[in-house]
Amino acid sequence: MGHLQALNLMLIAMCCHTGSGNNEQIENLQDIGDNIDIRMALNTTLTLWLFWQSYSNNLPVCSNGKCINEKETCTHNKMINISNEQYYFNQTLLFEEVLDTTNYRGDFKDGESPPKSMEVFELPDVTDVTEVKDTTEASTTLAHQEWVLQYLEPGDGRCMVFTIQELDGPTKDDPDKCEMYIKGTPKDGDPPGSCGTFFKRHCNTDAN
Repeated sequence: MGHLQALNLMLIAMCCHTGSGNNEQIENLQDIGDNIDIRMALNTTLTLWLFWQSYSNNLPVCSNGKCINEKETCTHNKMINISNEQYYFNQTLLFEEVLDTTNYRGDFKDGESPPKSMEVFELPDVTDVTEVKDTTEASTTLAHQEWVLQYLEPGDGRCMVFTIQELDGPTKDDPDKCEMYIKGTPKDGDPPGSCGTFFKRHCNTDAN
């Protein structure tokens, strides 16, 4: 068995914990109002695993006029670098049994103290992503989003909920999405009760 195949199987096994919600519009989503710092949530060398989401992760794959739905699974984020102003990270997902990794930069510039959101730019495929400073041209063709930290689990901070708004492209007028991340390897019984309750109350009611 090749190294990549073994890695894929390991990721699939780990991702059996994860689930998705529905693709209904987020209703009555209210900021929890706590003075939470998005940098505190993101500043970790542990993997952030996408655990619940408020949208479908099915994507149509078409060939010769026939289409089937394939799922994006095992989505997880890893920090590359972080400062008071910026957060560099990559996001890896498994699609059609192939791992795909994309680099991003988040700018903390919402004017809040401490910041609780970041403007996220997908970065071009370069050797050192921290050297990418000008995203003006890239933002017209690559992902451009706003991530707002809505919930951070008290104490260990191992569960967090973001709302994500598309800022450019054909989906920019779509309703905001919710994503829940677990810091480190998910455990049996995850998500923690209060984090799961927050998600179900503020994002949708069908996550599992």
